[in-house]
Amino acid sequence: GGWYAVDAREKIGRSPRAYTVDGHDLVLWRASDVSGRAAPEACPHMGASLECARVRGDNLICPWHGLELGDEPHGRWRPLPAHDDGVLVWVQLADGTERTEAPILAPRPA
Repeated sequence: GGWYAVDAREKIGRSPRAYTVDGHDLVLWRASDVSGRAAPEACPHMGASLECARVRGDNLICPWHGLELGDEPHGRWRPLPAHDDGVLVWVQLADGTERTEAPILAPRPA
């Protein structure tokens, strides 16, 4: 379904953290409702790294010029679907496969 496991759930916090997944530079952070969030790592205005962004509410604030980025697209910058399965945080990329609503997980031992 286009889902990629990114990191352990406890590694994703309120401060943005940068990852490269399948050649895409991404930033992940935890929203106030504790859900995982994912988006491109570069600010759409001048390319500043959003790993150093502040989080206000659930939105990223660009460290260079204060552009606030959230659930809505801004130019080519678009937030990505993320899923927290309680152990891992996943991100969905448009990789040409048929998309699913959530990752398809094998049963885990108790």
